[in-house]
Amino acid sequence: MFRAAILVAMVALSVAAQVNVSVDWNTVKYAIKGLKDAGITNICINIPDGLTSSNQVTNIAGFASFCADLVRIVNVDNHLGVKYWELPNERDGTLNGKQEAAVFNAAATAMKNVDNTIKTGGPAVSRPNYSDQIKTFVDSTLSNLDFLSFHCYGGGGGMTDEAVWNAAGATWYSQYMSDYLKQKSPNRRIPVFYDEFNVAWSWNLAQAQQNGICGAIYDALSMCLSSDAGPGSMVFAAWNEMDGSYGKMDNSYTLRPAAHVYHIFNTFVYGDRIATNSGKDSVIVPFASKSPDGRHSLVLTNRTKSQRTVSVSFAGWTPTTPLEAYQLTSSGYGQIISVAANQLANITLPAQSITALTNTIGTTIYNVPARAKVLCAAPVKRRPELTILGMNLTHGDGAVLLVSGRLIPGISGRNRSLRQIGVVNANEPH
Repeated sequence: MFRAAILVAMVALSVAAQVNVSVDWNTVKYAIKGLKDAGITNICINIPDGLTSSNQVTNIAGFASFCADLVRIVNVDNHLGVKYWELPNERDGTLNGKQEAAVFNAAATAMKNVDNTIKTGGPAVSRPNYSDQIKTFVDSTLSNLDFLSFHCYGGGGGMTDEAVWNAAGATWYSQYMSDYLKQKSPNRRIPVFYDEFNVAWSWNLAQAQQNGICGAIYDALSMCLSSDAGPGSMVFAAWNEMDGSYGKMDNSYTLRPAAHVYHIFNTFVYGDRIATNSGKDSVIVPFASKSPDGRHSLVLTNRTKSQRTVSVSFAGWTPTTPLEAYQLTSSGYGQIISVAANQLANITLPAQSITALTNTIGTTIYNVPARAKVLCAAPVKRRPELTILGMNLTHGDGAVLLVSGRLIPGISGRNRSLRQIGVVNANEPH
């Protein structure tokens, strides 16, 4: 299940601050206040390291004190109410699992002594080959661990689109961590934050793919497939909102194709996850939801280079009004048609496209401008078991651009029964 309208903004404050050890904390305050003023109530601050040799992660006591000071400045002195705190960040190459755990436990304890309402998690592991180290980390941090975070990219670049999409979702890795958390903490669900992903980790070897329809399909598949692999609480945050290579926007704030994926999911896909079946699941990847306000949505991702025609049927629900259809292709994004119930047997999906079918309720945001300043959905009531779509924020005034969404309680993947309330079939007629 899915909508992020409580939003999570992943903010790496100390990375930016390392440029100048004499930090202007007013800048930090106004940056976070700007996010909150834009409707972003769930913010996650990542603390990758300290600012000087006396408070880096290799100095456990100094780093813990630095983290506690940051919590005090943000939440006590300035009453900003930042809930999620992630530490450290991709230190698995220099620290082993026990060392990371020692750093995390000392910092988490010091931080919660300042504000016992916060959630602490980590270690933002850099890639799947540190899976054994993650186990050691989990074993040693359970009492302080409120979420487990990891990063994973499609590859290093130079891959075909098909290979990139096959890697989307880091499915085995998500499943691996989800299963281990359930084994070690059967009575307290610890959510998984998949909070850094994109087509490739090399900024210059997959730029065209990241900035085009390939990247959009990769993001859509990542959210759909990782949700299946790691059922329960999942938080997603792509890397990143804006830059010259990875960003969902370019440096002029022009929306790239992947930006529209987040618009589609954040606008239409929320509520309860509905089980889906596809006759060719590796070709047409479905994702469906039903919301308490009566919205039914189905997203169909055609990951092939040819046009496909599918027949859609809903079990237990019949549309009483035509469905709105929105489509993202390499040519752009927009509303295409209205689809009556008797037309569902013949839906055309263009090559390499993402199509959303949804019924009309209330006021819908139909179109996204090519360039945007703020795109934030109205907040919804906070509930447990969250799945949140977010964005890693790396820039100042760009930080409120694409981080909108709504949140959804609980998530059940295909063939999982956490909350399966309906079935959607999407098959190619033959």
